[in-house]
Amino acid sequence: MALVTLPSSPAPMSASWSLGDPGGVQRGAIGGSAQRVNRLGARWRYAVSLPPMTPSDARIWAAALARGLRNGVSYKVSQPTTPTGSPGSIAIAGAGQTGDSIDVDGGTPGYVVKQGQWLNIATSPRSYLYQAAATVRLDSSGEGTIEIEPPLRAVPNDNDVLNLGAPVIEGLLDMPPEWAIDANLLVQGITFAIEEVR
Repeated sequence: MALVTLPSSPAPMSASWSLGDPGGVQRGAIGGSAQRVNRLGARWRYAVSLPPMTPSDARIWAAALARGLRNGVSYKVSQPTTPTGSPGSIAIAGAGQTGDSIDVDGGTPGYVVKQGQWLNIATSPRSYLYQAAATVRLDSSGEGTIEIEPPLRAVPNDNDVLNLGAPVIEGLLDMPPEWAIDANLLVQGITFAIEEVR
C-alpha cells in the first residue's frame, strides 16, 4: 500500500531522534576486555510532538495518522538549525556501493554538506534516511564522497536520487495516535513516532 504523506504544517513543537542499533557491547568473561559488536541494519526513529491547533487543522492530522497506522507514513524531516540551501540534483555515482560513504555527482559545485545534515537515498521502493557523518564540500564538477551514518542498508543503483534539500523519514508509526480537545476548543497532545522499517 502507498505510504501516507503527513502534513508539513504546523512544524513540530519538539522532536527527538534515536538510532535503533542491532549491535551491542560484548563484555569479557571473568573481567576480560569488552568489545563492540557491530551489525548492519541500524535505522532511525523520529518522535514528534505537535503544538496546539484548531480542530479543523487537527482533523487533517488525525485522518492522516489513522490511515498511516495501517499503511506507513512519510514525513519531512525538520532541520531548523541546518539550512539546506541549493544542493542541486545530486545522484549516486556508480552502482554497487556499500559501507559508510557514498560517491555522488550532479550537485551544485562547491555545495557544502554539513556534518549532521539529514539526507535520503531513494532506492526503490523506499527512501532511506541517513545523516552526514562529516562535513564535505563538493568539487567544481559537483562531485564528492559523503560519509554517512548508519552504513548503507540497501545497495543503491547508479543515478538513484540523493535528497539533501527536503529529506523525509519513511516508516511505521509505533503506536496508535491520540489527542485531546481542551475547554478552549484547541486540540492538544498530538504526538507520534516513526521508525524506519529497514
